[in-house]
Amino acid sequence: MRQGDVLARSGILIDNGRALSVVGNKNVSMLHFETYDGSGGFSPNSKLNGSGLRSPFYRRADLMDSLAILQEGYRATFLDARPLPPLGNRIPIDQLKTSTQGKEFIKGWEGVHYDEDRSHTFYYDDSKNYCTVGWGHLVQMKSCSALGYTAMSSKISVSQAQTLFETDVRDIEERVRKAIHVPLYQQEFDALVSLAFRAANTSHR
Repeated sequence: MRQGDVLARSGILIDNGRALSVVGNKNVSMLHFETYDGSGGFSPNSKLNGSGLRSPFYRRADLMDSLAILQEGYRATFLDARPLPPLGNRIPIDQLKTSTQGKEFIKGWEGVHYDEDRSHTFYYDDSKNYCTVGWGHLVQMKSCSALGYTAMSSKISVSQAQTLFETDVRDIEERVRKAIHVPLYQQEFDALVSLAFRAANTSHR
């Protein structure tokens, strides 16, 4: 690898050659990061192989887990580095709350199952068969039937779902404040809360 080499390019989500709308009518740009141990060669143009997955999914056989590298970058940026003085109109972390736009983005990403007149939201089992309701609110790490609910039949009011969502957001905001100790722009705080909200739901906090 030499200075000036192109390592990656950001892209957009594509479905059969067309840009995919993920949140509302907007596409989401993304950059996929992978590291390799080199046993499959060092050519950036080498073909994906050794995946064992059905087409169209491929994966190089020498793919490594990148989590350690990402954790190192996080520690170096947010934990080990000395606190920075306020820059521009950045706001002290303890004064920030998720904006209305940030909350709407989270809701759009999480999705919700409304009833016909959109006055209630259904309980449903998520991808791990855990009972969930509203905008990604985990009820328990058990199926809805195990908790006495009928998925996509039992429901709560939208106002109840909103209360659960606001409680979840406040919990995530507190986690972000404990992890970050530098002033942020509003959009930076919103992005971190959105990311942490998604990560918390994925790991089932």
